[in-house]
Amino acid sequence: MLEVCALPSESQFAAALACIGVKINEEQCAQLRTYADMLISVSQHTNLTAITDRDAVYEKHFYDSATVCTAVSMDRCTEMLDIGAGAGFPALVLRTLWPHLGVTVVEARRKRVRFMQDVCNALGFSDVRIIHGRAEHVVRVEAQKRYGLVVARAVASTAQLAQWSLPFARSGGDVVAMKGPEDDWTDATPIIHRYGGAIADVITTQLPWSGARRTLVRMTKVRDRVSRET
Repeated sequence: MLEVCALPSESQFAAALACIGVKINEEQCAQLRTYADMLISVSQHTNLTAITDRDAVYEKHFYDSATVCTAVSMDRCTEMLDIGAGAGFPALVLRTLWPHLGVTVVEARRKRVRFMQDVCNALGFSDVRIIHGRAEHVVRVEAQKRYGLVVARAVASTAQLAQWSLPFARSGGDVVAMKGPEDDWTDATPIIHRYGGAIADVITTQLPWSGARRTLVRMTKVRDRVSRET
């Protein structure tokens, strides 16, 4: 049974999640409340995000992160990697809403790594792995551990993201590129194919209060070998 959260933004958030089939309980609401408090507080003196209004945090960070579930079945996912997680989106929101997830994040900026470590400590996420580094460097060693789901939110072009992310995915696994309303995925098809992927789905979503549009490009890893063809 869905429990009513304490603040208006939280109750609206819970109702919006219900519309995409996600249930949230009071413990999860409390965790996200702590996350929002930390994000807003730290962003006053550190450049984590320009979005610091609480309602906007819930919509443009938390809800937007949760829409990954419209592209893949999160209940069936066990291990995921977030490339360029920034202040933890979508990885730490997904870990909150689906506690069974094994989560690894890669982030190049040390201040954001420190913030995510602080959030994980505050929320009790001792099992989240946070790797400081750039994806194109980390992949040399970390791709030996193949993931069923790789996500990246607002990171580079779809073509560049495919090159960075597909080597991390296991055969049959998914890569979800979380984009704005722009449509650049058709231009990325040759690179996606070269790195062993194929476009499986392109989903358009809409944020619940601002109406802003988002695009989720789901790529499936169909072969491990990198093609020499471009």
